[in-house]
Amino acid sequence: MRTSNLRKRLTALVAASTMAGGLVLASAASAPATAGAAVPASTDATVTVVHGIPGANGVPVDIYVDGTLDPNLSGLTFGQVSAPQSLPPGTYTLAVKTATAPVATVATATVTLTANENATITANLDTKGSPALNVFSNPTTPAPAGDAWVVVRHVADAPGVDVYSGSTKVITDATNPNSAGPIAVPAGPLTASVKLTGTNTTVLGPQTLNLAAGNVYIVYAIGDATAAPSTLTDTVQAYGVGNTSRGANQASVTVVHGVPNLPVNVWLQQTGSTTWVPALVDYQFGEAMTLYAAPGTYNVGLAPVNVAPTAQNFVLSANGVALTANENATITANLSETGTPKLNVFGNSPAPTPGGSAFVTVRHIAEAPCVDVYAGAAKVISNLCNQDGNSSDTLAVPAGALTVSVAAAGSVPPVTPVLGPATLALVAGHSYIVYAIGSLVGETPTLTTAIQDIVVGQATTGSGYRQVATDGGVFCFGNASFYGSMGGSALNAPMVGMANTGDGKGYWTVASDGGIFAYGNAKFYGSMGGTHLNKPVVGIVGTPDSLGYWLVASDGGIFAFGDAAFYGSTGGLTLNKPVVGIAGTPDGMGYWLVASDGGIFAYGDAAFYGSTGGLTLNKPILGMDGVQSTSTPATYGGTGYWLAASDGGVFAFGSAGFFGSAGSITLNKPVVGVATTPTNTGYWLVASDGGVFAYGNASFYGSMGGTTLNKPIVGMATT
Repeated sequence: MRTSNLRKRLTALVAASTMAGGLVLASAASAPATAGAAVPASTDATVTVVHGIPGANGVPVDIYVDGTLDPNLSGLTFGQVSAPQSLPPGTYTLAVKTATAPVATVATATVTLTANENATITANLDTKGSPALNVFSNPTTPAPAGDAWVVVRHVADAPGVDVYSGSTKVITDATNPNSAGPIAVPAGPLTASVKLTGTNTTVLGPQTLNLAAGNVYIVYAIGDATAAPSTLTDTVQAYGVGNTSRGANQASVTVVHGVPNLPVNVWLQQTGSTTWVPALVDYQFGEAMTLYAAPGTYNVGLAPVNVAPTAQNFVLSANGVALTANENATITANLSETGTPKLNVFGNSPAPTPGGSAFVTVRHIAEAPCVDVYAGAAKVISNLCNQDGNSSDTLAVPAGALTVSVAAAGSVPPVTPVLGPATLALVAGHSYIVYAIGSLVGETPTLTTAIQDIVVGQATTGSGYRQVATDGGVFCFGNASFYGSMGGSALNAPMVGMANTGDGKGYWTVASDGGIFAYGNAKFYGSMGGTHLNKPVVGIVGTPDSLGYWLVASDGGIFAFGDAAFYGSTGGLTLNKPVVGIAGTPDGMGYWLVASDGGIFAYGDAAFYGSTGGLTLNKPILGMDGVQSTSTPATYGGTGYWLAASDGGVFAFGSAGFFGSAGSITLNKPVVGVATTPTNTGYWLVASDGGVFAYGNASFYGSMGGTTLNKPIVGMATT
């Protein structure tokens, strides 16, 4: 398979299963990035119910919402965590009633749910042993990279407790009905125990949770510690929120559910292991969610909800699915052209789009005849059938609104669509994969679509470059057009750098106070101008889709705007030398910082390939650039970078090649930056007098060398 990147990631959910020691694991749903049936509204709240009342009231219970029994919340037993449900924002009256005759009301409460909230309602005992309802709002923000969130909630008739991770106390004096956390815990086994506050008396555990990065684990202490025998136990709710960055070298796998009326749990088993790992819970038709996995070979199994993962229980399975480092793949559970459920595996291309364009691909995985696809009235894909290899050619389409419809193959105008027309809002640098799923057969056809949106960035031509001076003057060469500058204007602080948009039709310049100036199709997403900074800003880099940017200060502080995510910084650390530059990974999920001694700091999915931090340099490092995304080979997280010193010396690390330097010649002025060509087989150096030095396949298009400048050049960006 080929690789790509997926910025809008909706990470894996954890399926319902029973764990040792009475831990019951369940999952709450995130809003799927898809169009089609069975998809909650984008503002719906997610609600999960925990039954924590033992004893006479511990019989199965039903949950009523505004007086109506919710069939998805019926027959809950003590210790059970319900499947997550979607409810529109609003105020509801909830009642817990016994599910068996005689029906009795156990507890009631009024609950207000806000847009997109993730909430849990617990039916539990209070400290006096009386039934009660409590409502908790759950974490929805991403966990730190490689970590899971852990929350502990005391909803039992029991005194206060301390919670231990191994021998370390992590929560002190948790009491009913309070919540502690979330605590960021590294992914992997977590052995926890619960002791009475201030004592060494263990009342629960020790038990082991296997934490998956990007998930939330909420542990509930439930039951009655005063009963004889004690019914004190715990139950666990788990769901996915993602990480602030994808783990190094992990593959991204999107699962598209295209089989109607088949809710399943999705399980993964790595080759050589006997353990099935829960991936997606209560997965419904029309959902398209993404999980991350280490490179390797996997078995995939889909089992009915609440059924153990065994070969005989799988309704669909596939063995030997190979995932390579940084790969982007899609697994579809879908119907064949004759209505038989099957699994397909697709590799998604990492190739960047032409400037100003998006990619559109259509995949036919429905029980339906062959189809033609139309953009407006124009047929753009002919005779696409549901067979192996059922993916259309990828079309490059100008960014903006695209109206698409699907009709039976060979239809004669006027065409009657079987899907659509529907309008897609295409963003330059994105790859949209449209899946036809479901069935066109039967009295109630379920044919619909699911859409996967992948950020791949925009290809640059390498046929031009721009320079910026400290007074904001901009100088353009080759095919780089001029869209404006601050030259001649009074600035609060000098310019220190610039970055082009992905298609080269715009650029940002940044001043040392963090002020941002946007030109052409570059959009303003915010700045640090007017804000007190500990240290001055020294650089800027844009995201691959040009919808955001990062600023870096000389202390390594990072400021993220637009769709640029924060992955970490050296702000707050004591550095040997100041940071002088920043470069982003091709997928926009990480970045490198470089200090003047050549020390490298890698964050997100940016890998460390070496530095000059321990070497004696003739001159300080003043700039860096990273390996760009290419389709051959694919470089999801970047595989190398170049550093440039003020004497023109170049240092190449990882897959970045060395193509020459100005280190052995006498320069009129010091080098202040380096920029690579799109093919990663050449680079330009720029000096403070605007002189340009081209190496490898980098062509010389002109320079300001020899021209009298009002102020020195401080940065360069290539189209």
